[in-house]
Amino acid sequence: MRTLLATLVMFCASIGTHAQELQIFDLDDIVFGETPTNSVGASQSMEFCVRMRPPGPFIMTAYGTSQNGGFALTSGAPSAYPIGFEVTVADTRFRSQTLLPGIPSTTMRARPLRRNARPCRQPLRIDINIDEAALRGAPPGNYRGVLQLTVTPE
Repeated sequence: MRTLLATLVMFCASIGTHAQELQIFDLDDIVFGETPTNSVGASQSMEFCVRMRPPGPFIMTAYGTSQNGGFALTSGAPSAYPIGFEVTVADTRFRSQTLLPGIPSTTMRARPLRRNARPCRQPLRIDINIDEAALRGAPPGNYRGVLQLTVTPE
């Protein structure tokens, strides 16, 4: 049985407008660990928080590091086999949407930004899914990728 070790490094940028304050926290790397290449897929989730002052709507745009900003993990080898993945995000009302590379999400709503307001009581959830076909074709190795999330107040 061949195995893959996959890590997705995540970082978030914010673009503030109209003198708004924006805070993003509790976002960390996602580690899939060893994944058998004959598995039915792999999935990891993480909760994080977006807060604004004043609270209001925002959009999120995701970018990967493969060609055209696509979402993929690679081993870094010269003949690197990219393992594509899907990104979904659920807002505080549990409405889930799939993020496409470089395409803004539908509007989500940030919680109010308050002093010392940790932990986040109504986090967003991001899900990273790798389907069975992507795993089946991948040679064993250590795979890494970067996912950038940009949050923009509306």
